[in-house]
Amino acid sequence: MSNALRNPRDQAEAKAKWLRNAALARYLGISKMALWKWQRNPDLGFPQPTVINDISYTDVDQIHAWMKARVVDLADAARRKPKAAG
Repeated sequence: MSNALRNPRDQAEAKAKWLRNAALARYLGISKMALWKWQRNPDLGFPQPTVINDISYTDVDQIHAWMKARVVDLADAARRKPKAAG
């Protein structure tokens, strides 16, 4: 088990379907400010939270789909990049 998942709270968050912002930031390994910026940057296409009673919840499956799409986009861009003449 990794160091990040030794805490029981972190283990529960890793299994959760929905995460609040602080838990989502921990899950992604970023600061709460970085998460706040990602949620407000339309160029990133970051999944928007669902707000219930002024509390934001984000679907973990949407986060996984977003991360997978970002990896595919980066791989496609790398393939299209012309190689330097040698």
